[in-house]
Amino acid sequence: MRDLPPRIYNLHIYINRSRLLSDSIKALLEMTQLHPVNYSVKFEGEEGGGPGVNRGWFSVVCSSLRDKTKYPDKTLPLFHCPGRLPEQAENMAPLPWDCTLYHNNTLLYKQRIDGFRACGRFLGLALWFKQTLPIKLCRHVWKYLLGRKLCWADLAFYNSDLYEGLRAMLNDAKWMTEDEFVEVYPCTFEVEINGRSRELRSGGSQIPLTKLNVNEYIQGYSEQLMVHSVVEELAGLKQGFTDIIPPHVLAGLTAEDLTLLLSGGCGDIPFEKLCSIITFVNSIGCSQKRLEQFKRWFWKIVKDMNQAERQQLLYFATGSSTLPPLDHNTERSRDRISITVDIQHDSRNALPMASTCGQRISIPLYRSYSMLKAKLSLALQCLSYGLG
Repeated sequence: MRDLPPRIYNLHIYINRSRLLSDSIKALLEMTQLHPVNYSVKFEGEEGGGPGVNRGWFSVVCSSLRDKTKYPDKTLPLFHCPGRLPEQAENMAPLPWDCTLYHNNTLLYKQRIDGFRACGRFLGLALWFKQTLPIKLCRHVWKYLLGRKLCWADLAFYNSDLYEGLRAMLNDAKWMTEDEFVEVYPCTFEVEINGRSRELRSGGSQIPLTKLNVNEYIQGYSEQLMVHSVVEELAGLKQGFTDIIPPHVLAGLTAEDLTLLLSGGCGDIPFEKLCSIITFVNSIGCSQKRLEQFKRWFWKIVKDMNQAERQQLLYFATGSSTLPPLDHNTERSRDRISITVDIQHDSRNALPMASTCGQRISIPLYRSYSMLKAKLSLALQCLSYGLG
């Protein structure tokens, strides 16, 4: 990125894992200067440190933002996944504030908006330090961060069922008579969103939906749902993001560009890609025949993994569960990943260990395929790291 402000200081973040989300939000809000030259994350009571732990912090914060059980008590989650289709299941958007549940608690609401500002800084730091995140935001959120105008078609990336329903309404307006249309769609310019009635324009409760104003209705409804019902949440997110990344730096980017830069290869991790980034080191000097057998076992296990398990493997080895985006000018990854599998002496009781700083997995030369599969699976589930 060019024309960025000068980098000033090193950012140090101290986190207690039992308070991961609240400690992270607090640290992000307490940043005194916004353009650090470097950063480090230290988990209380843990010896590990370095690039692997730093990358790991970004991943575990993303995981916590998706999991409502990770939020502090009496706190409404910041995000939800409004999509219904499997491919939309992880697309996140700000969750509207529930006034009925929290009885207009202004202090809690302010803390909530501060939380969105911290999340914006979190996204900004990830972009600043070229860290990819295992997180997907709905398209309209990226567009809002970039200051781009939203259109009702963005609803397709938010909730495809609702989008298809509104598109059917638009198509019906083309061939139905006025009386038929009004009978099928007895609506006014007032809609209910998250338990609250909202007018799509002044006096909307008295304005019927017709064939002539159906385009205005659909655009207004989409904007109310995606933006106006969460406008302060989105504004907080954008303020935090632009605290770190000046708006002019983003001037030429599209929502798709920003998605690629921040989420990288989030989602599918192809088996072929893992084959290209994983190499083996025969530290114990076992026979070539035994080495090739071990490799066959390992690759069969990896090939049979689902996407979640491959993300676990990548996270175990590198501290990040996503692949970095590709630099299309060089056809190489922006931050190249190269994982080494170091084969160690056989030990039935030992689990595979990982050093995320060195992107290295140490695996005992287990005596059978079933033992290798069981031990590797257990290690991925409990994330048995070495130092950094």
